[in-house]
Amino acid sequence: MSGSPHFLAPTGMATVYRATLEALARYGPRRAGVTHIARLADTNRMFVYRNWSSPQALIRDATQAEVNLTRP
Repeated sequence: MSGSPHFLAPTGMATVYRATLEALARYGPRRAGVTHIARLADTNRMFVYRNWSSPQALIRDATQAEVNLTRP
């Protein structure tokens, strides 16, 4: 991921990030799995695994992108 505070994810990535945050809110960090995230993002698990090395990496990137968007 980019270290830039003005990082904007590509459209598909932004959708997955939103789905990740929604899955975290619905299921909590221990139960928000790739299957839930992919379903909420209307994509497949292969897309997720192709772009992130693990569910933890996806959660880290999604939360970091959210923090970057909410910074003044």
